[in-house]
Amino acid sequence: MYKNIKKTGALFLLVLISIWAFSQAVDYKNKNLSPEERTKDLLARMTLDEKIMQLQCIWQTKSTVFTNGDFDLVKAKKVLKNGLGEIAALSAF
Repeated sequence: MYKNIKKTGALFLLVLISIWAFSQAVDYKNKNLSPEERTKDLLARMTLDEKIMQLQCIWQTKSTVFTNGDFDLVKAKKVLKNGLGEIAALSAF
């Protein structure tokens, strides 16, 4: 019986530690930090591929992520696995 209590206590402690660890917000989501601090944290977490994809803008090739005018999550997961800067039409001035 004592072993069961010990195992249950250890499991409970593990669950509490897991909840605490996952509840800790990353700095880039912390609204109490300055935009500069949040940006620095986010950039440090991003891969080079993710940073490069932030420079991308698709419009001519929007069919790679849209089906019949609707955003297609399945297509997007394949094409935009590292992110996307924006989907926009460049207008003439």
